[in-house]
Amino acid sequence: AGSAIAPTLHHNWGCRSLQRSGGRRERRPRNANPDRMRFAQGRAPSHRVGDPTGGSMPEFVNVIDNNGDILYRSESFLGDNIFDSDDIDESNVFEFVHPDDREKAQEYFFNALENPGEEFRVEIRGKTKDGWTWFEGRFINYLDEDPVNGIIVTGQDISERKEIEKKLKESEKKYRRVTENINDVITLVDEHGKIIYGNEKAHKEVLGYDVEDLINEDGFQFFHQEDRDKVVELFDKCIKEGKDKERVEARFRCKDGSYKWLECLGRFFSEGRALIVSRDITEKKEARDREKFLHSILRHDVKNKLQVAKGYLQLIEEGKVDMEEYSEKILKSIDGAEEIIRKVKTLQRVEESEE
Repeated sequence: AGSAIAPTLHHNWGCRSLQRSGGRRERRPRNANPDRMRFAQGRAPSHRVGDPTGGSMPEFVNVIDNNGDILYRSESFLGDNIFDSDDIDESNVFEFVHPDDREKAQEYFFNALENPGEEFRVEIRGKTKDGWTWFEGRFINYLDEDPVNGIIVTGQDISERKEIEKKLKESEKKYRRVTENINDVITLVDEHGKIIYGNEKAHKEVLGYDVEDLINEDGFQFFHQEDRDKVVELFDKCIKEGKDKERVEARFRCKDGSYKWLECLGRFFSEGRALIVSRDITEKKEARDREKFLHSILRHDVKNKLQVAKGYLQLIEEGKVDMEEYSEKILKSIDGAEEIIRKVKTLQRVEESEE
């Protein structure tokens, strides 16, 4: 039945209002069937805790037929928040729907027609005596069940949530404008390390990734296997202990398979999310490692040369060797130490000039 009705109803609403007999649709008596009223109120879907509506009961409960005509209106529909009884001329539910949302509402209505017993939700603007209000509408098809023999429609006012969402989106736009102009890699993750947000420009330029490829991915998998346990352990510790911030250096896999050293500063929030600001320190890290290497050369090789010279001097003092012969060996060891120092300094100057 639904598939046969759908094209006609869609066409009528797409072009004009539904035809009214004699220029005006006959108004049906409200609440004429008490059994239907009790059934509808008993079967009306509650807006449960955890739902976007916040767990409230529906603002109104209506029953409509397979054309969308209203068979029953709950008293709350005619209360202070919705309508006064004298204000209502409409007898088709879609006449209460904002023109821009009507096609979407009909789509869910048709889905309910074709799937008896299933619940279909849609967010639309509905007409009230104060103007247009955002509602979460729900359809359940009980056309074949006595005594209702209709489709139960409930509505919950979600205008406050919509206003909050609007403000959040505006804040997000401002936040994005700021973060997209920052060179640091900014990533928002949940309590499990799943990536929720990333600034597009920095992720692309620093790591080579399109952010859309990272959303909902496990952020820990990108860290080098030798650094991963350290990062996970620190992250979990901060989440469990409620630490405000923490810093770590680790290698992160780029899109081309190479690794870059990142210095990651995490800010942890009470709801279990963390904002990670990461800076590419690969060159800094490599320079630091070269410096350590050069220092190790100086400490090791130069120390060896000087130890040799010291040993020769000790033998000379004890009169165990010829002074003239070993004096040359002492000078040779000292010259070797000086040569190492000279080469290290030359290498440092070359690296500085390349930078």
